[in-house]
Amino acid sequence: MSTMLQSQVIERLLKYARVNTRSLQAMPGEELPHPSSPEQVVLIDLLLSELSDMGVPSNWTRKLEDASFLIEIPATEGHENAPHVVLAAHVDTYFGCPGGANPIIHEYQGGDIALPNDNVVIPASDLAGLEGKGIITADGTTLLGGDDKCGVAAIMTFIESMLAHNLPHGPLTIWICTDEEVGEVGVKFLPSGTAEKWDFFWTVDGERLEVVDIGCFYGSSVDVEFIGNDSHPGVSGHSLKPAHYAACRFVDQLGLAPTPWRTSGEESFIYVPSLPACTAGKSTIKVFPRTFRQEEIPEMRETIRLVAEEAASHYGVQAVVSEAKILYVSTEVAIDQNRHLLQPGLDAIRKFWVEPKLHRVRAGTDGAMLNMTYPKIPSPNMGAGARNLHGVREFVVREELQLVPEIISEMIGIYATMSR
Repeated sequence: MSTMLQSQVIERLLKYARVNTRSLQAMPGEELPHPSSPEQVVLIDLLLSELSDMGVPSNWTRKLEDASFLIEIPATEGHENAPHVVLAAHVDTYFGCPGGANPIIHEYQGGDIALPNDNVVIPASDLAGLEGKGIITADGTTLLGGDDKCGVAAIMTFIESMLAHNLPHGPLTIWICTDEEVGEVGVKFLPSGTAEKWDFFWTVDGERLEVVDIGCFYGSSVDVEFIGNDSHPGVSGHSLKPAHYAACRFVDQLGLAPTPWRTSGEESFIYVPSLPACTAGKSTIKVFPRTFRQEEIPEMRETIRLVAEEAASHYGVQAVVSEAKILYVSTEVAIDQNRHLLQPGLDAIRKFWVEPKLHRVRAGTDGAMLNMTYPKIPSPNMGAGARNLHGVREFVVREELQLVPEIISEMIGIYATMSR
C-alpha cells in the first residue's frame, strides 16, 4: 500500500472521530429507535458519500432499517467459488462516555501523555514499548472513538485500495453496523437469505494488532426492580418505603461478588454499568453477568436475586428480579469447527512481521451477536491498534492502524485462492 493510502486511513480516523456517534442505552422497559442515536446516521451518510466518490456502484450498496449498510461485492472473474468473506465494523461509540472527539497526534518519545483538558493523563505504563510511534488521543473531554472507527477507517481504505488495484477476490460483503455498544447490532434487519451465503465473518474491532480474538464472553442481562412507596418526606415520612435506598444498597453489596476490577483472564464477573434516575416509588437497575462458561449464568442470576432480596428486606420494599436474558454468545464454537478458514488472516498478519496471538476476549463482539442467530458462521475479531477503550484515556497507535488495510488486502487475496 502506498504512503498516500497509509496517510488516508489516519485521515479517515481523525475525520470520523469528530462525529459524535455515542449510542444510547435503553432503560428497562424503554424502547429506543434503531439506531439509538441520530448522530450515527450522520456518519453512515458520510461513509456512503465517500463510497460513491470512490466509484462503488450503487447496486452494490444496501442501507438497512437500522441505518447500517451492506456492500455486496461480486467475485472477480475466476474466483466465484472462493469462500464468501464478510468484513464488519461499527460506527457507534460507548454509551457511557461523551463522543465527538478533538483528535491529537502525539509523536511519543516516552513518559506520560498529559491531555489538554480535565487533568487527564495517560500513564507511561500504558504506553510501554511505543516510544517512537504516533499516539492518537482525544483532548481529555471525550473518548477518541477508535472503538470502532479504527475498523471503519481501515475497511474504507481497503475498499479504495481494492478498487484502485483491481485486487482479485472471492464473493465479499462489507457490513458497517450501528449500535454494537448497546448490543443491538441489526442481525434482525439483514435481508432474508443474506447471511446464509456467508462463509466467514471477520470483525475489525480489536485492540492490539497482533491479537486475534477467537472466543469471547457469553453476555447476559438481568433487570432488578425495587418497588417502594413515595410520599412527602416531612408530612408523611413514616409511610416512605425508599426503593432508591434499596437500589443503592443492592449495588454496593453486589460489589462483594466478582467484579471487573477484581477479576482477569478466564474469571467471570457481575457488573452494573450505570445508575439510572431512581425514586422512592420505583428504582430499576440493569445488571450484566459476563462469563466464558454459559452454564454459570443461572448461578450468577441467583447471586443477583439473593443480594436484591436482602437489600429490599433491609428497607422494607419489594424486589422483582427478571430472568437472565442472553445478549450474545461466544464465537469460539464456530471458529473451532472451521480453523482452516482462520488461517488466511493469521498468514496475512505474519506477512507484516507480526506474530499473531490467539485470544479469548473479555467482551462481546459484532460476531458474537451474529452467532446468536447464525451459530455456524465463524466470527473472529481482528486488532486495529486501539487501547484503553471506553474512556477518556483511549488512544490509537498510528503505525498499527496503518497496517490494517494492508493486512486485510493480503488476507482477501489469500481467500481468493481457496475453494469453498
